[in-house]
Amino acid sequence: MLIRFDPLMTSSEEMNTPTVSILIAVYNSEPYLGRTLDSILAQTLKDFRCILSDDCSMDRSLEICERYSESDPRFRILRNSENLGWIGNVNRLLDQVDNEFFMIMPHDDVLAPLYLERLVEALKTNPEAIVSFSDVEYFYADGTRSLMAYNMLTDIGSAKKRSITMLRKGEHWWIPYRGILRSELAKNEFRLLPTLAGNAIADLPWVLDLAMRGEFVRHPEFLYTKHVYKEGVSSLWTYSRWEHIASLLSCMRVVTEGPLSFIDKCHLVVLLQLKVVSQIWYGIKQTFQESDSRSVQGRNQ
Repeated sequence: MLIRFDPLMTSSEEMNTPTVSILIAVYNSEPYLGRTLDSILAQTLKDFRCILSDDCSMDRSLEICERYSESDPRFRILRNSENLGWIGNVNRLLDQVDNEFFMIMPHDDVLAPLYLERLVEALKTNPEAIVSFSDVEYFYADGTRSLMAYNMLTDIGSAKKRSITMLRKGEHWWIPYRGILRSELAKNEFRLLPTLAGNAIADLPWVLDLAMRGEFVRHPEFLYTKHVYKEGVSSLWTYSRWEHIASLLSCMRVVTEGPLSFIDKCHLVVLLQLKVVSQIWYGIKQTFQESDSRSVQGRNQ
């Protein structure tokens, strides 16, 4: 149900410069976009702007966006004249950020009502932190559910140590991508970069870049719900060995252009090179094992 905006809830000054920009790249999201936008309307922190960029959707997504923008001035629509793809659409949204904090929100996820309030508070009370994020309730395409948390990068003050830890990844390294970030990142041309494999795993270099630039704050509540659909961006990735290698090569670029010292950059590049070599080696090993298996099957026929 669409909730009408009450202008008395927010001062004119707050409306002119909202605390948080919520950036949503929209593409063919008619079945779930309304639920996502309703979760934004339900936020206890009312001082936000939601920018929706429609990437030439072929369903009623734009119509849904227009319905929300017509009833609430905090919702703003960008209409792309041509399809930019996920990365291009997100980067266009980043160009619009002009306030204190922002977040990139997929068009099919859901925020708990306290999400903005808790994570903005976490950043304001941790001036060295560059991103805050909550734990995640994750629904797979088959309907099964998992509870996920990422705490590997919290309470690490050293940029080099955070970056090395990030390269080890661990489970759920992608969660900080869905957090709230300080907007000086967007103002300083902090953008998503395509890999040699296109969009695939392009959020890994993004999170690594964050690790080089500031501290991470995890808020240990399940305030974010991630839904996986067959039509989703990440569902189109195969997570092949080539996609992983391409993402690691993009990580090298991020490191060489990043803010670390020359010595620390060299250390990280060597670690990334070892990861690439490992991917290639296991790929070759797997090819030989499959070849041997086919040979054995042929002899047994």
